[in-house]
Amino acid sequence: MTSELIVIKEKEGNFQSLFSASVELENAPELLKKMRKKAWEQFLEIGLPGPRHESFEYMRLKPLFATEFVKAKNQGKNISKETIATAVLEECRQSHLVFINGYFHPELSDTSALDPSIVIAPLEKAMKTYGTLIQNRFTKALKDEKDIFCALNAACHTDGLFVYVPPKLVVSTPLQIIHMIEEENSWMMPRMHVFQGAFSELTLVQTVSWQTQGKYLYNQTTEFVIEEQATTKFIQNALSSSSEKTAGYIFDDLRVEMKRHSNFHAYQLTDGYATLRRDSKVQLAGEGGDVHLNGVWLLDDEKEAHINIVIEHQEPHTQSLQLYKGVLTDTAKSSFQGKILVRKKAQKTQAYQLNNNLLLSDQAQANSKPNLEIFADDVKASHGATMGQLDPEEMFYLKTRGFSEKDARRILIAGFCQEVVDKIPVPSLRKAASLRIQKFVSQ
Repeated sequence: MTSELIVIKEKEGNFQSLFSASVELENAPELLKKMRKKAWEQFLEIGLPGPRHESFEYMRLKPLFATEFVKAKNQGKNISKETIATAVLEECRQSHLVFINGYFHPELSDTSALDPSIVIAPLEKAMKTYGTLIQNRFTKALKDEKDIFCALNAACHTDGLFVYVPPKLVVSTPLQIIHMIEEENSWMMPRMHVFQGAFSELTLVQTVSWQTQGKYLYNQTTEFVIEEQATTKFIQNALSSSSEKTAGYIFDDLRVEMKRHSNFHAYQLTDGYATLRRDSKVQLAGEGGDVHLNGVWLLDDEKEAHINIVIEHQEPHTQSLQLYKGVLTDTAKSSFQGKILVRKKAQKTQAYQLNNNLLLSDQAQANSKPNLEIFADDVKASHGATMGQLDPEEMFYLKTRGFSEKDARRILIAGFCQEVVDKIPVPSLRKAASLRIQKFVSQ
């Protein structure tokens, strides 16, 4: 037996019991149970990374495999409405949905500012009306799924949410999804399916807030289907608003299917977790699609952030742009692995990818692996990555103009991040990101 299989067998019994507990829900529709079982089969087929298989992935996640987690309970003992209010953005006072320990809590949510034609329902309930729609997307996405944790979420998700925006509806108020975490030594796997009708517009903000400093596994998946000429703006906010640290593992999977002339702009912000892993896959399945992915991470102490991206251009005249920036100090670590895949049919594609890293200590580590895989012959594409420290000449220039060493560092680091921060479409979050950068530099 190979060591890869040993790793799978070591944890298979534990995962199997979790899976059984998740799938055997008394009121769960039979179709949902079948979908979970199919996902479990996919999970076993992919297999956990072993010592000789994807060794970099294995070494990063080895502490996770050695940790025992139990399924989180559907409760919020220490989370009050006042606590939730502190996580709600100014623009989303009457347009937010709350998850606690991976479970959706409609009684703590407020959607009074949203158009009543928008459908928001627990996934199990939505399966009764929109089962075919959900199953088609689920089956299609799972067929090509290569990420172990996305497959695990599909099999074991603790709770799910379905959001449907009707065609031609412009949602002027941002919708915020708030994930509150309070249980230590537990696993939580929320899941969300978002379907946008043709010509609709939606801004969605996903915020994670922790109330514990202990270990936990929060493995969430967000699925988007964006119909013709619809526009989505998606902000994944993981910036800490306090000095509280957490030892949690956050795995964040994003899956997007884009139709003709649709637009998807994402903004990924992070600084607060012991280990963050974001795995994003975007399929430009319609001609004229346009996707922009932007990200900033601020890492100190022993924190880690790992970003995996695949953008697949399937049709002609599509465009993609990736811009990710990382600031690391102490012994923090990051990795960026981005792949642009251009199919033979996708002529006239334009695709660009850039990852810049700023290292503020000799012990900080940043790894970058941009990748192009092009099968079309009429394409404009480029990729690049940089690693560097603060420019001594720029520091000297600012100090000769009267700035202190600390202020000069603050100005240069803030300027490095500002290109991404300025793109954030929600004003209060854009301001909070700027303030968090200032605080990070001042530590």
